[in-house]
Amino acid sequence: IDAGHAGKTNPYVVNGKTIGWESEMAWSLHTKLVRYLTDSGVEVITTRNSISEDPALLTRGKKAEGCDLFLSLHSNAGVETADYPLAVCSVNGSADSIGLKLAKAVETVMKTRQSGKIWKRDYQTGDAMVIDSTQHPNFGKRAYNTDYYGVIRGANQVGVPGVLLECSFHSNPAMAQWLIVDSNLDKLAKGIA
Repeated sequence: IDAGHAGKTNPYVVNGKTIGWESEMAWSLHTKLVRYLTDSGVEVITTRNSISEDPALLTRGKKAEGCDLFLSLHSNAGVETADYPLAVCSVNGSADSIGLKLAKAVETVMKTRQSGKIWKRDYQTGDAMVIDSTQHPNFGKRAYNTDYYGVIRGANQVGVPGVLLECSFHSNPAMAQWLIVDSNLDKLAKGIA
């Protein structure tokens, strides 16, 4: 499990005031998720020992060697009205099933207005696609040649399916306020577990 970002990165700004940080949310969520998974008997490896550590993206992804899944936790940024979980999955399709399940779990816990989706993006061209159901023609199939996101590329290089899970959008004021509440993150960790 990878807590996305280090230190104080990507502020949550509501009405011109910083109310939190993506890096702090991801660190807290990952800590709770590790506990729930470990308590249920799952062996968990993390990519960092502290919020201030900032290993290279490929290095973080490659730490998943020998694991069943690489999961990096984040919140997204975009337009203020965006409100959906996004599972950035390996372009080879190996993580599509678990990615969509994780996005749907986040959707259920956070009660997002829009449904969870998969996102795949090509490293060479920057082209991307959204997959919103198992019926999409590229679900479970290779969509591009190389993963755009370094952590996913690193996991793929060691043969591990990778998911970068965006827990809705911190650019949406309601979601930013939801994501800074510790009890909400606890519910989210349980749902993801």
